[in-house]
Amino acid sequence: YDKDLALKYDQSNKPDFIVKLKRLPVLVVLLTALILLVMVIALAVFSINKAKSVKIVQKLLYHDSLTGLYNKYGFEKNARAILSHSSPENRYAIVALDISEFHQYNEFNGIDAGDNLLRIVGSTAVSMLGADELCARYSADDFVLLMRIRGDDLRVRITEWDSLFRSSVKNYSMRLVYGVYAVQDKNSAVQFMYDRALFALKTA
Repeated sequence: YDKDLALKYDQSNKPDFIVKLKRLPVLVVLLTALILLVMVIALAVFSINKAKSVKIVQKLLYHDSLTGLYNKYGFEKNARAILSHSSPENRYAIVALDISEFHQYNEFNGIDAGDNLLRIVGSTAVSMLGADELCARYSADDFVLLMRIRGDDLRVRITEWDSLFRSSVKNYSMRLVYGVYAVQDKNSAVQFMYDRALFALKTA
């Protein structure tokens, strides 16, 4: 048995790429590793940016850009989630809301003042809502809320909100007009519930 001959035979049968890899300069190996690292980092950054882009798109899709509240689609999506996961004993109401004399206010004071008024409605609403309640701007000066019913608490809270709103805008001639629909079937379409609340508002 010739050990030298066996070693020579073993080395001669190594794959070509291993032989070539051993001959590569260290600098080339390091450069290759650096390129791979850059590619991995670029892929990670792309994934992060993609996730941020998805969040931005979702925000634009489900939120009102002026008030920061949910829009119609965001309200329907989240109201459906709350109602479907709520306990049977938890009662809810859909509240359709309108600002009285808003169009006159908007024309007399200008668009910027009108926009600020809408923001005040949103901010005062959010300040009085609980974790399982929602407020959204449906369109123009039309707002909608999902609120819990606890005895006569709902009427009291809306009255307090109206007072807070008027004191915030320092215009006591303006008020919030609303219609309430007590949710009978939590599986009903949210738009159906809103239509009932809107009907109550218009016939009040």
